[in-house]
Amino acid sequence: MRTIWEERAAEELKALLRDAGMSYAQLAEALNTEGVSAGSLTKKLYRGAFTHAFFLECREVVRRQSENGVVRPGRS
Repeated sequence: MRTIWEERAAEELKALLRDAGMSYAQLAEALNTEGVSAGSLTKKLYRGAFTHAFFLECREVVRRQSENGVVRPGRS
């Protein structure tokens, strides 16, 4: 069973992706150098089982992708 904090962390990361119009596959591709697949990313988000460092890395990747025009903020 997930804790409230695991749920909130997963929901916040999903919201970041949604707001950036970025899919799990796009994030996984951007994180691929770390060995993260779309499947493992989906499992991490479902379980809410990821470190704060992983969350910060994802947030940074989403920010960079948005700034570089790879994804369109506000689009899903």
